[in-house]
Amino acid sequence: MGLIINDVITIEKEADSILENAYTEAKRIEKECEEEIRSYENEKRLKLEESIALFKEKAENEFKEAFKRLEEEEKSLLEAIDSIHNDVIERHAEALVSKLFEL
Repeated sequence: MGLIINDVITIEKEADSILENAYTEAKRIEKECEEEIRSYENEKRLKLEESIALFKEKAENEFKEAFKRLEEEEKSLLEAIDSIHNDVIERHAEALVSKLFEL
């Protein structure tokens, strides 16, 4: 009978040891998973920040190009206005005034 009790105690000790090792392994796996999750989150955050920076740069470049085109168009229009001779403006003004007096 004593042999059976010793065997049971030995088995219980082995079971406790197995459970303790399993618990330790589970904690190690949990920590490893948490580290992998943090690494994945950091990787995704960096990719998102990079995408945002590229989008911002693209938007700024497009804005600068559009603004430059508008400035060139404005300059061209102002030059066209400046190139109109005063006598042409005076003739059109006189024609407009005469039309108004006809009404």
